[in-house]
Amino acid sequence: MTTPLRTNGPRNPDFHICDSGYGSGLQSGDCLRALIRVPDTTTPSTFYAGPPDHANTLPVHLIWNDCHISIEQAGPVIPAQMILIPSQIRSLGTWLIEECIINEGGQGGFATFNFDNLLGNVLQNRLDPDQGPTYSPLTAFFTISVHGSDVPIPPSPGDKDPVVPLLISHYMQGRSQQSSATYNDDSMLYRISGQLWDLSAVSMRRLGNVNWWRSS
Repeated sequence: MTTPLRTNGPRNPDFHICDSGYGSGLQSGDCLRALIRVPDTTTPSTFYAGPPDHANTLPVHLIWNDCHISIEQAGPVIPAQMILIPSQIRSLGTWLIEECIINEGGQGGFATFNFDNLLGNVLQNRLDPDQGPTYSPLTAFFTISVHGSDVPIPPSPGDKDPVVPLLISHYMQGRSQQSSATYNDDSMLYRISGQLWDLSAVSMRRLGNVNWWRSS
């Protein structure tokens, strides 16, 4: 079997999570067979938000035996179309399979791509999670998840995993400390925003039904 050759992990602030909640006992060979259906091309491709009126629609769902791979847009406001380079997604998926399934004993997980679309906008404008429905479509990002057959399809980790608001809170608190060190009046505002993102995560659970922008 030919497998993808390029394996590039997420670059900060993009991140990944390996967790048995996304699957256990997964086989890397099955997942690679599913992933290989993603074209290994560096040509940018336009992908459209469903319903599937076009050849390239999101979410993409690939299956081989008990391994499922989902490629999704994430965020409260999804643009009608986005540009992706398929080989980058394929490479990230290969890295995720190695990191979670091979190195973590068959666990599932997910990784983000273009998370800075959301994080940068939230930090710059000190946005709170309950403002999510008013966010710009430019805040949307992508996730690729590797999971078992017992996980909801699509799993939507970029919307429903509590690690997203927790990570944003971490960055908010960091910005608060930076502002405090420079005697900037924004320090308290960033701290309050960070606490609101923490509260958003409290009412969520992994693979639950609550989106981070509707959980407060």
